[in-house]
Amino acid sequence: MSSQFYNYISELLNDYFSRNGVKPGDRFYLQLDKESEVSQLIQTLRQIEGTQPFPWRHKLGEEFRTFYIPFQSVKLVVANTSEDVTPDFLVTLRNQAGEQKDDWKNTALISIVSEQLDSIQGGSSDLQKEGMPLHPSSLFNNLKSRIEKSDLQKVEKIILLDNLDNLLREQQYQQITFFEFEDIFTTLQKGSIDDTEYYKFGLFKDPDLESFKGKEQKERLNKNRELFEFVRKVHDFGLGQEELEKRFVQDGARELAGENWKEQSYTKVQRAIIKADHDKVEFFSTTVVDKLLYWDKPNKETAAGKRKRHIVVFNPDGNEQVQLQFGFNLMGNIKSLSKEYLKPFKSNPKDIGIDVKTKNISVSMNAKKTEPTFIKFAYRHENKATMGAEFLIAVLPIEPIFLDKYKSVYFVDPDKSVIEIQYDDNNLIFNNRVDQKKVEIKEQNETVSVSQDEQLIVTPLPEAFNDDDELAFKIKLDDVTIPLLLKNELQESMPITGQRLWKLIRETGKDVLWIKENKRLVLENREFYFHSEYREFFEWESEWIDIGLKSARFESGILQSEDIKLNDDLREAYSRFLTYFSIRNSIPSLCSVTVEMRERALEYIHQYQKEIKNFKNGTPAGSKGIDLFKLGTIQSNDTFYITPFHPLMVAYKLKLYELLDSEELDNSILNRLNADSLIPFLYDERALYKPEHQKAAMEWLTFKPVNTISVSDANQYLAKVVSDKISQFKEHFSYLFIEKSKAPLQLNVINISNDIEVLRGILQWMLKEIEKTGKENVKPVEVTLYKEENTESSFDLFARTDTVDEFENLFDIKLKVKDIDSEDLLRTIREKLFFYKQDPNASYRYAHISFYKMHAQEHHAVQPMDDMTSGIAIEGLYSSVPSMKDEETYKSGFGTKTYRIDEKNYLTSTAFYVNELAANLRNEGNDSYRKGEAILSRTTTADEKTLEKVFKSSYWVTFVDPTVDLEFFNKYDGNLVVIHYSDQYSSSSRYDAITVTDKSQQYYAVIKEFLHQKEVEGTDEHVLNTIKAFNTFNGEWLLRIIGSKGHFDREKLSILSAIKYSVSYFDHPDITWVPISLEEILRVAGAVSLSRSDGIFTAKNLGVKGSHSDDLLLIGLENKDGHIAVHFYPVEVKIGFNRGEVLDKARNQVQKTKKLLIDTLTGEMGDTFTGRFYRNFFAQLLISNAQKLEQSGFWSDKPYNLTGEIIEKLLKDDFNVSNELTQYIGDGAILSFQKDATHRSAALDENVLILNLTEHDGYDGLVKPIKQMWQWIQHQDNDFIKEDMLSYKYKGGSIPEEPEPKALITGDELEPYVVGKGEQENEDHPLLQNDEMNEEPQDAQAAKEEKDKNPIPANEEVKIENDEEIEKEDPHDTEEANDEFVEISVPDKPPLEELRIRIGRAENSAREIYWEYGNKGLANRHLLISGKSGQGKTYFMQCLLLEKSKLGLPSIVIDYTEGFLPNQLEPEFVEFLGEKLKQKIVYSEKLPINPFQKNVRDIGGIQLPESNTDVAERIKSVFASVYKSLGIQQQNSIYEAVLNGLDQHDDQMTLLKLKELLDEDGSTYAKTALSQIRPLIDRNPFSTENAINWKDIVESNGEVHIIQLTGFPRDVQLMITEFILWDLWNYSVRYGNKNKPMPVIMDEAQNLDHTEKSPSARILTEGRKFGWSAWYATQFLKSQLGADELARLQNSSEKVYFSPPEQELSNIAASLTKDNQEKKYWENKLATLKKGQCIVHAPIRKENGELSNPSVTVVDIIPLSERI
Repeated sequence: MSSQFYNYISELLNDYFSRNGVKPGDRFYLQLDKESEVSQLIQTLRQIEGTQPFPWRHKLGEEFRTFYIPFQSVKLVVANTSEDVTPDFLVTLRNQAGEQKDDWKNTALISIVSEQLDSIQGGSSDLQKEGMPLHPSSLFNNLKSRIEKSDLQKVEKIILLDNLDNLLREQQYQQITFFEFEDIFTTLQKGSIDDTEYYKFGLFKDPDLESFKGKEQKERLNKNRELFEFVRKVHDFGLGQEELEKRFVQDGARELAGENWKEQSYTKVQRAIIKADHDKVEFFSTTVVDKLLYWDKPNKETAAGKRKRHIVVFNPDGNEQVQLQFGFNLMGNIKSLSKEYLKPFKSNPKDIGIDVKTKNISVSMNAKKTEPTFIKFAYRHENKATMGAEFLIAVLPIEPIFLDKYKSVYFVDPDKSVIEIQYDDNNLIFNNRVDQKKVEIKEQNETVSVSQDEQLIVTPLPEAFNDDDELAFKIKLDDVTIPLLLKNELQESMPITGQRLWKLIRETGKDVLWIKENKRLVLENREFYFHSEYREFFEWESEWIDIGLKSARFESGILQSEDIKLNDDLREAYSRFLTYFSIRNSIPSLCSVTVEMRERALEYIHQYQKEIKNFKNGTPAGSKGIDLFKLGTIQSNDTFYITPFHPLMVAYKLKLYELLDSEELDNSILNRLNADSLIPFLYDERALYKPEHQKAAMEWLTFKPVNTISVSDANQYLAKVVSDKISQFKEHFSYLFIEKSKAPLQLNVINISNDIEVLRGILQWMLKEIEKTGKENVKPVEVTLYKEENTESSFDLFARTDTVDEFENLFDIKLKVKDIDSEDLLRTIREKLFFYKQDPNASYRYAHISFYKMHAQEHHAVQPMDDMTSGIAIEGLYSSVPSMKDEETYKSGFGTKTYRIDEKNYLTSTAFYVNELAANLRNEGNDSYRKGEAILSRTTTADEKTLEKVFKSSYWVTFVDPTVDLEFFNKYDGNLVVIHYSDQYSSSSRYDAITVTDKSQQYYAVIKEFLHQKEVEGTDEHVLNTIKAFNTFNGEWLLRIIGSKGHFDREKLSILSAIKYSVSYFDHPDITWVPISLEEILRVAGAVSLSRSDGIFTAKNLGVKGSHSDDLLLIGLENKDGHIAVHFYPVEVKIGFNRGEVLDKARNQVQKTKKLLIDTLTGEMGDTFTGRFYRNFFAQLLISNAQKLEQSGFWSDKPYNLTGEIIEKLLKDDFNVSNELTQYIGDGAILSFQKDATHRSAALDENVLILNLTEHDGYDGLVKPIKQMWQWIQHQDNDFIKEDMLSYKYKGGSIPEEPEPKALITGDELEPYVVGKGEQENEDHPLLQNDEMNEEPQDAQAAKEEKDKNPIPANEEVKIENDEEIEKEDPHDTEEANDEFVEISVPDKPPLEELRIRIGRAENSAREIYWEYGNKGLANRHLLISGKSGQGKTYFMQCLLLEKSKLGLPSIVIDYTEGFLPNQLEPEFVEFLGEKLKQKIVYSEKLPINPFQKNVRDIGGIQLPESNTDVAERIKSVFASVYKSLGIQQQNSIYEAVLNGLDQHDDQMTLLKLKELLDEDGSTYAKTALSQIRPLIDRNPFSTENAINWKDIVESNGEVHIIQLTGFPRDVQLMITEFILWDLWNYSVRYGNKNKPMPVIMDEAQNLDHTEKSPSARILTEGRKFGWSAWYATQFLKSQLGADELARLQNSSEKVYFSPPEQELSNIAASLTKDNQEKKYWENKLATLKKGQCIVHAPIRKENGELSNPSVTVVDIIPLSERI
């Protein structure tokens, strides 16, 4: 149970007592099921705020220490049962609390116990009774409220509420505890129901549930629950697919019979229901109220037998009323049970009530105290026997132990009012007591009396039985009379496999009773058939105990004792161990481990080890050694057995029970637990032996000669390897198999003696192909067997197999394919499968695949165990036979290198001594004894000629059970490519199969072509390194790029780049990162059967879609002063346009994968054996992949060659799964190769690191050496922020302190900025701060100064030509056809085309972003800046103005917003510019321009002066744009007045004269027009004297000229601005030049005139050729501008967007992208921009100097302090 749930219970109790108060003397009681639960609850109660110690000493005893929780003035003392606290002591405490004296004054007591204690319960209030906080009703109300207020999805709320309702209903029929509510609470805590967790609520996932309402919804839930319960019971009882087919169509039943049945959707399950007229009513459950024990067994195990239930309810306390409930499954159209179909029998007493409900039948009966109460009734829906059940019930007023021996052989007969017992001619034994009473029964209906304290042994005499072979008698147990009827019949039982029996014994902790006469096995009240697979083993065990054997030979079908001599102590210990089973009348394979057995077994093991330790180096072991080795063994002709009596098997069993206890383990894990590899080899004078894996008798080991065993664990994987290889070959080389071609698939099988698994693999593949393509289209298969002619092959057996039954029994394969008859299937396989035998030395025929076993394990030797790598893991429970290379050979055997043997570990130490003893029995034990040595097999690599022959004749070669490793193939002379390896990861040092090819030319060619397409240099060395990398990480990727589906997968080759970038970026001097593909983890997990649907390693859980994955898991190994920390860091790899949903999905998957790993490997699950097994899985994965990296030379500078000490700690689970790096690099990373990226960046987003790289990085990384990449990322200048990298931040578990940001007041006093690097969460952007933040380290300041001297990046060459060489251009040359920029010679200025204006740094990157101001490819030099107030637009403009000034470029600022007043400008800006900052105050100085001056018009390059009409039209439009209320007539009045004035005064026309002319007009329109424009005329801000010299300003050296319009009303400011723009436009048309920029800056540009004939419109559309560089800053775009006006503004080549008003988000995002998904991403990005952060939409200069298409970049503005 989760610690959060205990916290919840503690919280409920605390709230209850706080709310209701506690009175002195109150006593409360709470009973839990286990002591561990008591301990955990006490622990959480202790954490309640305010708890205090409460010591108390009884006058006759020691001090008792506990704690109390204060509630007002009362101390609530908490007491509990434990090893030190007895129930009697709790009674004492209860009494003390009641008396309220001394230390107990003002106290109350809460007693928490793990067993029912009436003495305490009687005087206390049960916290689980009605009205108390832990009563189901109270919990119901609390949780219901929580569910309704939660953020769960609607469907999830419905399910939880329904589950609550069900729990409350169950309370009526059986007592439920608060533990039943844990799953509901856990789901509330998590915030969702995972897809794999619906089963916890007894449901299939139903995404459509929300669409149903009210009653329909309820019915759907009930139906779902009923179907789930039915399928669950089928699995629980092992009934199989046939049972499911009674309710579901065949396909549906097949899926529901599979391991992932719990993950099926309800919709799919519902569709699979047999629809016809299959209405059914099926009994499925019995419930008895008040915790009364009961037995419920069917009449028989047949369908009809299960409809007749024999139920015994034990009522020892004499409860007056007993209540039962029977549940039914309703199917088809039946919606409810009905009373009319209830069939009560006449024999039923009147005081029995039966109530028929919708799906349940409730029975309430008055029980008798001195005799049984019998009842019998049936329910038959629609009066059909198949639709219902019959119930025969007896309520017995006794304890169940009295009849315990007969709980699997009893029947209830209410008609006769007797309990029937199946009699087997033995004495009958009742009760389990020491005192015995023996009675013979001589006639019918005798009564036998016995007391509760006696065991009754009844011997029925034969003559007492009647003609029906029945005997009725009664037993009077004190006052209670029990009528019994003996019958001489045998009931049927279910068969059980050896492996399942082994599992059940451990999980139940109970021995199995073996009834030999009837070949039955009884476990509690379950009975099983005796299976033939273990018959011989169990009979041997029984005979062994009966005779008292020590060793034996099996000859001529008889077990013959072998006399061996043992030391007295060992013989005594062995005898005591053997006697244990004699006493229990059982055998080891049927016994669980008890305390007594453990004690005897440990002494036996100790004495055995002691004997072996006594052997001395140099002294032969002799007959003593041989006898010692024979102990607990059986020898047969070619088989050697190690029995459950052998010390090794005894030690294995003890360790299994010690580590697993009663934990229910999945079969996928249990299958891996065996002792096979603890003794890898034995030998005698004839042969070398190795274990043959078997599951029939799990406590036995069977050894056979190595030449008769193909491979280790053959049954578990070889058939799968063969089937997989054929499938993969056909998939990736489909072009070799033309459709309808009769060309066969050709296979060679070389050197594999026992080839049944090869044949099974071929047969399995053929059946899959038939199912997929039909029997007509399956390819013929030709197999050539290279083996001795006189050797029997499984293919010979196949040839002689004629019937389906023979085939299925022989090869353990079901001939079952949809719509095809089994006989037809067998006929098809026989017609399509051909085999030939060849001499092993003959030339090899051509084959698509050769399955080859190297000549190995036929030579043996001995060597010290500490020289051999160890295959031991999990304290010896999970082991393998390792392989390692020495100078000449590969060797395998038992070793202790990297796993030192601890004498305290009785299993591994026993294995050590057994191997040592076995190695010293050479020459009948007469050779000198050598301690610490073991037998090993060795393989020389001398058969290279054979290898060459095999390679030459085969497309693929699969090495089966190779003793060589990948290094052998990497160093092989030929051009070998490793394309696949099958590794069970039972060992980190060997592979189960390795598939290679020397047909490597196509691999090289494809990769070379791919690199060429991506403009990456594809030298032979680069191609070779790429292939080596594939061999290291996942050889199957190579198959994909050359197969028929290769084109798509070639793009995915950048996975190799991702690996290199990941380990380089996350590199740390103290951490070794081992990259593994998630696909590889899945493949390996599949090989060990860990990828089951309810396991953690599933494609779904790891987010892998389709046939392969691009995702990685980095496992980091950190050695902290000898303490090993292992870091798990998932990396999602994305390639392409990665935005929005793509990143969201990837982020979720990273978080899910990380949580999955941490939850599984640590915490509550980590404390289980399953968690430990999974940790070992990853430890092996880490070790083996590090070895691969070392062998391949992936990164020679890294310590991938793990030390023995580290490997040992990993294998011994002596490491910590660390989550410490999360605070630095998040839960995981998304490595994104962005198709449109122009820079690289890294940032944490929702605790996932987004690592953005360019698309080219993905391809270039394929060939770039890892060391070079690491050097570039970690040490050279690049886009990554070094201070954000793990190597900088993580210093032995501490974070380097960063200086706190200091406030700086900007021109806007209310807008503080924050200074820092790239990103700071939850703070404003690093700009606009106080001067103190300008302080930098000297080296940083020096670097910055150097940078300022040279604004061009260091990696780009700056070329400045001599003045004489610069081509000069006529300033009036404005021909648009000539778009070439020509440099203008300006002293101290770089050429225009090299000018770049620094904007800022890309977000989360060190890359600086520039406005490519002078680049020839720029469409124009206009700049649009938008964003809401207070986001830093004005500050940003100051930054750009400063940059331009540094470059010698002048600027003109028309300030009508007062944002550029001296007191509003940043002090750094003012100080830096000094005299270059010019302020023109128009209010006091007047502006020397004439609005009535005739400008020059440019028409197609021809310049013409304006006419009076043009001027009058221009003046009218300016007034109209500012004064929107001017009507047409008023505008015409102004037009006429200006026209008349120009005619009269020409260039002396002024605003005052305009006023006079309007006065003279005298019309109403003239008067109203004048009244509106008077504010401008009265102020008369223009002067016609000394006209402004725009040339001096435009050609000045970096001066910033601010035309300050403060003091005027806003309308006047705007009028002046429009007239300035017209004057500037006139100047530019006359004198402007496209190569002489004229920057004009305007803030709040939305207030200007942007209509078609306005100066702004002309500037934006035609200004480029006249040198215009117009900067428009605005808050609003679409909301205040027309579509054409907005289009003109957005035609600016440089667009900078600060955080916009909400109404502008959609429009701006739409301008950034046309893709809807991208648009959503940018809307979100715009909305979340921080202050001082912007989005730049503009071209970026590429490495070749050209401009990119406009790209979108989030930029952090560099503060002024860094620009100076």
